[in-house]
Amino acid sequence: MSTNKENLCDRFDAEIWHVRDRDLSKSALQMWEIHLQNCEYCTTRLQDIESVEKAYAQLPVHDLSQAEVRDHINRATSAVALTRTVPQAVPPLFKKLGAILLPLAAAVMFYLKLNPVDTDVNYGWEPVNYQATISEIDSALAALSDDPLWADVDDSAWDETRADLEYEIEQMSESLKNID
Repeated sequence: MSTNKENLCDRFDAEIWHVRDRDLSKSALQMWEIHLQNCEYCTTRLQDIESVEKAYAQLPVHDLSQAEVRDHINRATSAVALTRTVPQAVPPLFKKLGAILLPLAAAVMFYLKLNPVDTDVNYGWEPVNYQATISEIDSALAALSDDPLWADVDDSAWDETRADLEYEIEQMSESLKNID
C-alpha cells in the first residue's frame, strides 16, 4: 500500500461515521465513494460497521414501564449498597484513652531513656568501627541471599560501595597513623 493511500485510509477511518451517516458535502461523499470502489480495506471496514448496525436493529425490543425501570434501578442500587462496607467508628472512649496514654507512654520512654534501636554496636567514627559496620552489612546480605523470598534478587551495588568504603577506611587509617 502506498503512503498516499495509507494516509487516505487513515482519513477514512477518522471520517467513517460521517460517510456512513452521509454527513459530508456532496464532493466529499463522491470522493469517498470513488475511494471505496478502489479500496478493499475501507470497504470492508464500512461493511463491518453496517453489519453490526443491522444485527443491532434486529434485536428484540422490550418496552419497560416506568415501574419496571424503577424496580431494576432499585435492585441495582440495593445490590451495590450491600457490597459496600462501612468502617466502624472508633468509640469516643478509645479516642480519649489514646489521647491520654500515647503521650504518657512517650514521656515514660524518654524518662527511662528506652530506645527501641539496638545500641550494642558501637558506630563511632574510628575506622575500626567502619569495618565492623561493613561486616554486619555483609552478613545481613548473606542472610538475605539464603532467604527464598530474596533468591531471585540481582546483586546489588553493595560490592562496589563496600570496595569504595574499604579504600576510604584504609586512607583514613593511614592518615591517623601519620598523625600519631
